[in-house]
Amino acid sequence: MTENAIETKQLTYSYGKKKNVVKDLNIKVEKGKIYSFLGPNGAGKSTTIKLLLGLLHSSQGNIAILNYDQSKRISINQHIGVLVESPGLYEHLSGKANLELQADLRGVSKERVSEVLNQVEMEHAANAKVKTYSTGMKQRIGLAAAMLQKPELLILDEPTNGLDPKGIREIRDLLINLNRDLGITIFLSTHLLSEAERLSHRIGIIQQGKLVFQGSRKELQNMKSSAVRAWINTDDNKKAAEILGKDNNVEKHEDGYLLVDCTDEKQVADFTKTLVNENLNVYHASVYQADLEEMFLNLTKDE
Repeated sequence: MTENAIETKQLTYSYGKKKNVVKDLNIKVEKGKIYSFLGPNGAGKSTTIKLLLGLLHSSQGNIAILNYDQSKRISINQHIGVLVESPGLYEHLSGKANLELQADLRGVSKERVSEVLNQVEMEHAANAKVKTYSTGMKQRIGLAAAMLQKPELLILDEPTNGLDPKGIREIRDLLINLNRDLGITIFLSTHLLSEAERLSHRIGIIQQGKLVFQGSRKELQNMKSSAVRAWINTDDNKKAAEILGKDNNVEKHEDGYLLVDCTDEKQVADFTKTLVNENLNVYHASVYQADLEEMFLNLTKDE
């Protein structure tokens, strides 16, 4: 049986008498995997992370982290590395000096500072002042700080927030390497679907405090009820919609094309023959499958 680094059961939380921000959340993060926690702003991602870290306490539901006794929160935190959005660094000090201060506070040796600088590929700028760093470099130092105690689990809240495309790619590649080479379990929240699909083994999607999906990217793609549709354009799409709409669901796409529910490529060919027999010129006919972005929007749209 697969061991989970994080598992929540019916986790629920509300601020005061307000409605639940997190409701009946059942998350399973497999040990040694990368798990992306997706959702729009205000969906409950940050609240969930605070609950996982023990910064908020819920009277409803259970949280299991790395199979440690939840009553011993300090011992649990020694096995977790955390980076929430942007790291708090002393700008007038070097990256290495910042890490050495963190190491002193945590009782970690100076030798470990050199190791983590190497792991996040920041040796070349270790002695430069933080104020000269790019946002991506600061994030790397933040990750290095999170790894000082050789954590089994990294919990990251929007680690690519504010980065340019190059910085996003660099952080993504770094996280993949840390997971692959060191076996660190990574749980990260993000609103960037493209990043989640590139680096994650599993994805969880939260909307209005509820988990609306949890599984692999492939499972997410497969769950769409009308995954396959015909993508059709003719010289008279209004007439084409009337013809095909007699037996099929037809939707007009924003660029003018028709989307017609179908089962496979053969049915697309049948649609084409039908339209040609009705004296329409068919300019385009192909199988259309919704991308992950569309599925995300469908899953998280307001009820």
